[in-house]
Amino acid sequence: MTLFADVAFPRPILRPYTYSIPAEGAAAVRPGVRVRASLGRQNTVGVVVRVHDKPPKEATEIKDISAVLDDAPVLPPAVMRFTRELALDQAASWGALLGLALPPAPAPPLKRKAAAGKPNAEEIGQLELDLETTAAVSAAAAEIGRAIAARESAEFLAWGGTGARRALILEASRAALEKGRGVLVLFPDLARIGDLRARLQTGLGTDPVLFHGRLSPRAQAAAWERATKKEARLILGSRAALFKPWPELGLIIVEDESDDSHFQTESPAYDVRRGARMRAAAEGSVILFTAGAPTVGAYARARAAGSLRPLGGEDPAPSVVTADESAQNGVLSGPMRDGLAAILASGGRAAVFLNRRGYASLLFCPRCGFIPRCGKCGSVLPYHKKIDKLVCHACGTEEPRPASCPACGQPVLEPRGGGVEALEEELRSVFPGARIAAFDRDRAGRAAERKKILEAWSGGKLDILIGTQLLARVPDLPAADFVGVFHPEAALAVPDFTASERTFQLLVRMIRFARPGGRTPAAVVQTGFPDHHAIRTAARLDFEAFFTEEIELRRLLGQPPFTALADVVLCGRDVRRLGREARTLAERWRKSRAKIEVLGPSFVSEAGRPGLRRIQIELRAENAAAISSVLAAGLMDVGQPAAVVRHDGLIRY
Repeated sequence: MTLFADVAFPRPILRPYTYSIPAEGAAAVRPGVRVRASLGRQNTVGVVVRVHDKPPKEATEIKDISAVLDDAPVLPPAVMRFTRELALDQAASWGALLGLALPPAPAPPLKRKAAAGKPNAEEIGQLELDLETTAAVSAAAAEIGRAIAARESAEFLAWGGTGARRALILEASRAALEKGRGVLVLFPDLARIGDLRARLQTGLGTDPVLFHGRLSPRAQAAAWERATKKEARLILGSRAALFKPWPELGLIIVEDESDDSHFQTESPAYDVRRGARMRAAAEGSVILFTAGAPTVGAYARARAAGSLRPLGGEDPAPSVVTADESAQNGVLSGPMRDGLAAILASGGRAAVFLNRRGYASLLFCPRCGFIPRCGKCGSVLPYHKKIDKLVCHACGTEEPRPASCPACGQPVLEPRGGGVEALEEELRSVFPGARIAAFDRDRAGRAAERKKILEAWSGGKLDILIGTQLLARVPDLPAADFVGVFHPEAALAVPDFTASERTFQLLVRMIRFARPGGRTPAAVVQTGFPDHHAIRTAARLDFEAFFTEEIELRRLLGQPPFTALADVVLCGRDVRRLGREARTLAERWRKSRAKIEVLGPSFVSEAGRPGLRRIQIELRAENAAAISSVLAAGLMDVGQPAAVVRHDGLIRY
């Protein structure tokens, strides 16, 4: 009897291919084994995902597997199951996900083995300051420990201050390690890994394995060897670490679950939070999500399931003043100007946030209303005064500033919507003696530039640091004596049901840079929408108040988590082909028997890689199963991989 193997390749291909198994290699061919087979004109390495005796009906000629590369599976059944489930859920390439899961190739031996780093006395002292083991932390850790000991697939969401979260991560990890189980901690930002690594190393007496995509092949192989030899059972990593077949995982921790970096936008696109939940179920592991301000969906899910664990431990809230700028003239409101002047006069320093790059959001013709737009993607072109160009933040296109209006000949196009450059110009004019620097993608786009600016801030060489959300996401930035936030409502204009949530979370991050106590006010929020619930509750750092209002609005509007939603984003350089595929896909889903609502397709104007266009189709349904029933099949028929962002309808109030 002839046997066949379905092989998934680490390419953006949604379907496995079927090959016949040669008799001499049949005994070794099993799911999880790597083989070499002909794919197009190349002999490519893939992973066997199924062995069977049924040839494909449409095939005229079935090729043989060229070579079997393993005597035993390199990927265990749990990893095969979870990657398959994630591929279906996200309509991603199973082969590409399996490619991420393959263990690193063995590294050549080193002549001299590097000694493991040890935290210094300063780090140990900082550990004692930052870890806050409160009664709530101890209770949550004990409950997690019981679930690990019972080998239950339990899920928890713990939220609170940074110190309390770190303490829980340490105690929960200790509980797993004492039971001989492995621990995987996933971070949204590599900068945060090193910060916690020393604390865990000191608190647990073990040197964690560090694993992420930026490690060299040799370093990845060395980390993998330590884990497989059980020299270390604690793994700290980024998205890439989720897929590796780490042995005997008992606990998976997703730190700062509300951070957008947990979503992989490039192919294969996937959501780490959903993948971590699937892997925990496949491994029989406990999963712990932590956050300072959780996502609304995660909070609602945990509260409904009884798995929410408030930790407390937040720093005292700084005094915040909300300044209504709707009736003012000029860039600086009275409270903002007074707060900055007072702090500079007392020898303090200020961090000022404006999430808008360039000098102006747009140029506007007062005579005919003309606004320059990008010739490639159609986005409105912001003006960058320092280089005197219009720069598209969506596709990266640069164009010369028009000397006059191209539509009517008006000699002057007026700037509207001041950005970081305009704010810096205003602050230098009002406070001429202040030492000022800006931290955005234009002036802190490279690691060396970011380091230079942050070292100047940490060393007390700056009086005012202006930043976008890029600065707000810097971990453990030294506190400012005063924080000013301009126009946080800009994010509310984004056509996304999570706009209020993102506004709240970003504003909280910015306000938290203000040193608590001391001078009053410690922060001023200058906005045209002071009564919006996201801005009003963020100014009080009150997540529960925000959640109460936001969840009721979503219930009334029928938005997640009360309904299921999936944003399907197709990406490519050929706009006509992309549009044709998107229309075909949307029409196919509309004609399906599934009870789903199809919205779009429409262009996505958010920033992406230069030269790429993105088109979005939105699927809505009462439950996630209805979307799952059509999602992957529709994309397979079109043959176009996509980035899929899903929000499940799980809550019934």
